[in-house]
Amino acid sequence: MIKIQLQVPKYLKKILVTKYGDNFILKENTLLGMAICNVLMSKNYAVHRYRKNEKLKMLYRYKELSESFTIRLSVNKAIRKGFEINDNKLHKIVRGIDKSIREDLYKTAINNKEFYDIEYQTTFYNFLDEYDITEEELSYESLRKDFNRRKEKLTENLFK
Repeated sequence: MIKIQLQVPKYLKKILVTKYGDNFILKENTLLGMAICNVLMSKNYAVHRYRKNEKLKMLYRYKELSESFTIRLSVNKAIRKGFEINDNKLHKIVRGIDKSIREDLYKTAINNKEFYDIEYQTTFYNFLDEYDITEEELSYESLRKDFNRRKEKLTENLFK
């Protein structure tokens, strides 16, 4: 069994453990499993590289990648699929998971407002409370700003 230690922000670890447990075994019959397999597969074409912020010496936008989430997969699967594991691919997985979780939250907030007249703020705070995420780990303000940038497009896609 191969173990991949995925460095993630603390808030993302809480969400992943709640959704998938501490002992996540990579299977292609889940959306997360398919996404991870797709990213890890060896490809012949150039892979997009995430640039490091030289001032902060980090990839993407995370303040701190203080936690790790373990992904387990069989050696046979890794050999069969031809997995290639590197920092760039691991960061791509973290970014994809974060984006997916945020999109689900934002769609829920839009639907709650549209159908039940629940304020966006309430939905965001309920989400943060549900996963016991502190303001230092993921602030309401960062969620609100990100949501405001994406709201119009998400609303348009939801209510076509």
